[in-house]
Formats: sequence, structure tokens, C-alpha cells
Amino acid sequence: MGKNFLKDETGVNVVVEYIFTLIIMSVLLTILLMTLNSVISTSDRLVLKEEFDIISNDFAGRITCVSNEIYMNGYTDEHTNTTATGYGLYFELPKLVKGKQYIVNVTYDAATRSGDVIITYEANSGVTSAASFSSVVPVEETFFYSSDAPGHIYYNGSTIVIDLED
Repeated sequence: MGKNFLKDETGVNVVVEYIFTLIIMSVLLTILLMTLNSVISTSDRLVLKEEFDIISNDFAGRITCVSNEIYMNGYTDEHTNTTATGYGLYFELPKLVKGKQYIVNVTYDAATRSGDVIITYEANSGVTSAASFSSVVPVEETFFYSSDAPGHIYYNGSTIVIDLED
């Protein structure tokens, strides 16, 4: 003599219907919140990537500018005297992006006479940006954290490379 609650019209049906409605609404609300979180997270990462692209491209352009200026004003190779010793360019990078520091890594390959400026977010969000530059003058590879102090890109005549100091 089992009772079938789904076909019963005595009031249990209303309770079961209410419970099913609550379960369905909570599942739909959870899906909605997860979707909104995903959209917000994706847009934050896109904005962060765009900011890093701007910073890395600007920095790579400055290195190329210094290299061209040194080359055009007398730099040829390590066997000739240069008039460009001490030439440099000051730069300022944003100290924080989205409230966190970031890492700037400058690499250079003498064989191809090119290098990369790679910016990585310190918060380990997987957001990185890279910009390439071309430099006839060798560039010292360096790695530094963003800071509010102005940096200096300059030609070091004793080592015959472009140095970067933060």
C-alpha cells in the first residue's frame, strides 16, 4: 500500500513542487553567477593585457630610439672611438598596474640584433606581454620590477652596450 506522492492531490504535491522550484532556481542562479564571474574575469584580463602591450611597446620603442641615436651619431663597432658615450634617455613606467607590481625582462640576441621586452604580472594571473625591438648596438639583458623612480637607458662606452637601470 504505497502512496504515490506525485499523483497525490492532498497537499504533498505543493511541497514537492516548491522544493523542485527552489532547486531549479538555485541551480540557475549558480550558473548565472558563474557566467558573470567568467565575463568579469575575462574583461579584467583583457584590459590588463592591453595595458601591458602599451607599456612593452613603448619601452621597446625607447630602446630602439636610443640604439638608432647612438648608431647615427658615431657608433660603429668596438674598434672605433665613439662620440655617443654617455648618451641616454630617461623613462618612467607606471609603478603599479591594477594595484600590483609587474616584472620587466629585457632580452637581446646578438646574432639577430633583436630583442624582446617581456612584461609579466606579479599576481601570477598568467598575463604577459612581449614586444620586439631591433638594435644594431648590443643591449645588456636585464630584469627589474616596476618602481616609481625614473629609469635610465644609456650607452655605456666602456662595455660598448646599451645598459638599462631602474
